Amino acid sequence: MSSSTSFSDRRPSRLVSGVAAAAPVLAAAVLGSFATTPNIPWYDTLAKPPLNPP
Repeated sequence: MSSSTSFSDRRPSRLVSGVAAAAPVLAAAVLGSFATTPNIPWYDTLAKPPLNPP
């Protein structure tokens, strides 16, 4: 039983795997930014200490 294609020929490339892993993360970040951007103005009105990180 010999096959003309090896296992490594059938594996997706690293680039395809990386894009497949990064796409849902990027989609969640974009959706989250759309949800929070309109609600940010209240943050400027907070009384923060002088050494507060950004």
